[in-house]
Amino acid sequence: MTTEEAIAAFKAQVPVVSRNVGFDIEYLKISALIYRLNDEGKMQLTLELLDKCKHSVTITNPSMVKLKED
Repeated sequence: MTTEEAIAAFKAQVPVVSRNVGFDIEYLKISALIYRLNDEGKMQLTLELLDKCKHSVTITNPSMVKLKED
């Protein structure tokens, strides 16, 4: 997922999938966009994903996330 796709998915509050090694995990939505400075001083985007039970979040790189397909 690109930065632009992540922002659009965050605004639309649509379900997303985190791609992991060997399996995918479905999340309700992107609950936050988090910008951090990396070691070189550049801003890096990470995504906070809300789980289906609404009890926990996962923080991951946008490149590991895609929109849920129906």
